[in-house]
Amino acid sequence: MDDKGSVIVKRINDVLKDLKKQRKEFCLAVGIANNTLRTWEVRDSDPSAKVLLRIADYLGVSVRWLLTGKDERSFSRDERNLLAKYQCLTEENQRVIHAAMDAMLSVPDTR
Repeated sequence: MDDKGSVIVKRINDVLKDLKKQRKEFCLAVGIANNTLRTWEVRDSDPSAKVLLRIADYLGVSVRWLLTGKDERSFSRDERNLLAKYQCLTEENQRVIHAAMDAMLSVPDTR
C-alpha cells in the first residue's frame, strides 16, 4: 500500500504480519466481510467505533493506537506474540498458564 488509503488498515496489516495471522482469519474473528479491509484502503475510510473496539481487542492494541499510532500502553511485538499463542490454547491450558504465572509472581525476586 502506498501513502494513500487508510492508515488504520496499514496498522492492522502490520500487526497481522507480526502475529502471523491472515486477513481472512482476522475478518472472520472481528465480524467483517473479507473484502472490508480492501474497501477501507481504496476509499481511504475507517471502521466504525464498534468495529474499532473489536479490532483492537483482537490485535491486542488500543483504539488510540489504531487511530493515532501513539499509545504508551500498546503491546510490544513480544506481548502480541504471547497473546496470539495464548488465544490458541484451550481454556484448560489457559488456566494452567494463569496458575503458573500466579506462582511465578508470588515468589520474591532475589536478584
